[in-house]
Amino acid sequence: MKLWHSGVLLAGLTLGAHAQEVTPGLWESTTSATLNGKPLPHFDEQGRQVPSRPERGCLSANDASDVRAMFERSIRRDQQGCKLTRWNYTLGMLKVTLSCEDPQGGKGVLEASGPLTPTSYNISGSGQYQHPQFGPMKSGFHYQGRYIGACKS
Repeated sequence: MKLWHSGVLLAGLTLGAHAQEVTPGLWESTTSATLNGKPLPHFDEQGRQVPSRPERGCLSANDASDVRAMFERSIRRDQQGCKLTRWNYTLGMLKVTLSCEDPQGGKGVLEASGPLTPTSYNISGSGQYQHPQFGPMKSGFHYQGRYIGACKS
């Protein structure tokens, strides 16, 4: 279950944070997700539960120029057992599918799509997973983001 939960969030963050080719620099993103119809909690700096939490991060010029390669590296590193089975970026729309299997025998599929520009994104998706002990699980996620400016050195 740990693989599935982290896979849902990381896949969405990685998908949402970047377009096919985007502007390197500081990005702000907001994430929301559900598991079996219930919101996954986010926590602010004081530990209070909030519906969503904006985050900021810098995107390097190297990653911004080849987002698919960056995404595939993050899958190999952070989502062992998952592989990219579809990557389609056409006319400003990204459609991605991941297939995952974990060592305990669980299997799942994540699909996400949405408009992406060099300075913004709005990605939504869903996932289905069959956990060997807990049975079927469904997830939903939504990621929005925008380019803020140059990163501070």
